[in-house]
Amino acid sequence: MRIFSWNVNGIRASIGKGLPDWLDATRPDVLCLQETKADPSSLSESALNLAGYQSYWTPLRRKGYAGVATYCLQPAAAWSAELAAPDFDDEGRVNVTEIGDVSLYNVYFPNGKASPERLAYKLAFYRAFLDRVDAVVQSGRCVVFCGDVNTAHTPIDLARPAANAILARAFISAS
Repeated sequence: MRIFSWNVNGIRASIGKGLPDWLDATRPDVLCLQETKADPSSLSESALNLAGYQSYWTPLRRKGYAGVATYCLQPAAAWSAELAAPDFDDEGRVNVTEIGDVSLYNVYFPNGKASPERLAYKLAFYRAFLDRVDAVVQSGRCVVFCGDVNTAHTPIDLARPAANAILARAFISAS
């Protein structure tokens, strides 16, 4: 199974820049998009079914913010738009599709740079996500996850490493 993942930073702009042609030429089995910034009810049928794919959307809770969509060549057996963690299902960040014997998690993880509180939220989201995935694995299902993890491994992965170091120190001292 070929699964592609892409933070598109806006589905409408991506469509305008050739996403349908790329998808038609590439033909992955599954395309997972993050940061779609669109509610499916506001999109055309051609946007919802790009290149003949069936799409599954996590509705936006806040207009123009977050959003994930999973496009599948073959219909998913089931899907849900939540992590099943009430504190974290209000931002439109998770889409789970059941494809064969695989539970596919398409996730747009929170960014934690806005404040120490937002960083704490991000870390708690990670914990809820890992707890959920661990439970699914323990049940015997295969899990694949992809998405925008919003985590930098080294300072070179950051646009502003000095600013992030200051925020990290503030978070540690607040904890």
